[in-house]
Amino acid sequence: MTREKNPSWAGCIRALTFCLAGFCLISCETIENDPVPTSTVDGGTTLSTARTVRWGLVGGMVTKGSGISMAPIYGDNTIFVITPIEFDDLETGMIVAYRNKWGDQIVHQLMRRDGRRWVAKGLNNDRSDSEPVTRNNLVGVVYAVFNSNPATGG
Repeated sequence: MTREKNPSWAGCIRALTFCLAGFCLISCETIENDPVPTSTVDGGTTLSTARTVRWGLVGGMVTKGSGISMAPIYGDNTIFVITPIEFDDLETGMIVAYRNKWGDQIVHQLMRRDGRRWVAKGLNNDRSDSEPVTRNNLVGVVYAVFNSNPATGG
């Protein structure tokens, strides 16, 4: 993966981005016996911070998680910042985004390489995904994760 060279002011923006990201991550809390993470940070702040982080990435994108396949780590109100990655740079344990045969974007963990494809699985799932991650359906790797409080519109 190549990165564009940033002008000198970009370092200041990157530092501000990480400060904002740290605010969101520090503000996250897990409530005992709650299957999904929550945060005291509202959804608008979480989304704008994720977009700020994405702004500094070549080809980066923001997507919102749904479902329970990645619980208890990631829940319905999880915002993922995804960045492109070369297929040959993938490693076991990475959380990646890929498109299934219906065009839905799936964010799951790589379990093992199986020849020219990867087997992925949701953290909360008993079985591996029925479709492999391939060079053709890979979207990217999760670069950053933000959780928001669903009660505040996240």
